[in-house]
Amino acid sequence: MIRDHRQTGSVERLYREHFREEGAPSSNGRHSKAPGASKLSDQEAVEGLLAEKGGRWAALYHGDRSGYPSDSEADWAYFGKLMFYCDGDLEQAERITRGSGLVREVG
Repeated sequence: MIRDHRQTGSVERLYREHFREEGAPSSNGRHSKAPGASKLSDQEAVEGLLAEKGGRWAALYHGDRSGYPSDSEADWAYFGKLMFYCDGDLEQAERITRGSGLVREVG
């Protein structure tokens, strides 16, 4: 059974634990981006991720977690890189991740 992240709140909790709240200044005084602020479309963000040298991110996008000690570490690596292409837009990163090979059944 696949659980919807909106019911479990897992993605939002993960984001709040490890990223600044919207609008909060970072250590360099800059402010975080508001949702929807990405300059790239979902397709452009995925294309950027897949074009990275070495194929590591393409493999992760397609669900290949080999090379990581755990699924969680692979997910963290992927999500961190994806957030770069999404310009900090959590909603966009969630949409892209739901269409990737990393979505797995819970239970």
